[in-house]
Amino acid sequence: MSSFHKIVIQNLSSDTEQFYVFQQPAVIAANGTDQSVTSTSLGTGTLLPYDQSGTELVFKFDVEFLVGAYSKQTTASQTRIVLAPLVQSNLESSWPITLTPSTEGTEVDNSSNLSPQPLGLSKPAYQQGVPAGNFGIQVPSYTPSAGVDLFCGTAVKDDKGGITLSSYITPPPVSSVFCAPIAKYYIKVGTEAAGNIITFSTGNAALCDFTTGYSTCNVSYNADGSFIVTGK
Repeated sequence: MSSFHKIVIQNLSSDTEQFYVFQQPAVIAANGTDQSVTSTSLGTGTLLPYDQSGTELVFKFDVEFLVGAYSKQTTASQTRIVLAPLVQSNLESSWPITLTPSTEGTEVDNSSNLSPQPLGLSKPAYQQGVPAGNFGIQVPSYTPSAGVDLFCGTAVKDDKGGITLSSYITPPPVSSVFCAPIAKYYIKVGTEAAGNIITFSTGNAALCDFTTGYSTCNVSYNADGSFIVTGK
């Protein structure tokens, strides 16, 4: 049975508000060089004032980390990165994956091999040299093509089974990519559908930090625009 990180939001203001959730960007390196990481929204919802409706907005994300890759033939800039069933020229791939533990000599399924064309990810297996707290993606030689977007990184699954590529890069050919995902999520006022590319910013955001062992974070949005978060 899957376990989830649960976020419960109450709107304590007098106005109907919209909220969206996103994750702390993973630290991603390729061949030892830190990469510029793109972040996406993981979901959004509209919430009436709590004292008028008794309504709460709930997000649940699987505690398991996923390696993900996405490829799309496009004629315009790509604005959404959502892993979903195959549609037209979209290809998506993901697997649950284990981070390398800090204990030396412990072998876990911590790395996957990327096939760019056609897109695919091998089932994760143990790979030496993946740093603790990371999983690896082994990228072969390939020729980037005009009009073809290729991304890989860390993905998140919600309680409905939807999978979104949360933090990603365009991988350099012939590279070892190391991803260090972080179980921290943020809530902001606004509307950003799952998969929408966002500018990561923690300003005026509520931090839901599941690295401390919490399974649930209760988020209150106050009339003055501030947030209060309590974990349990």
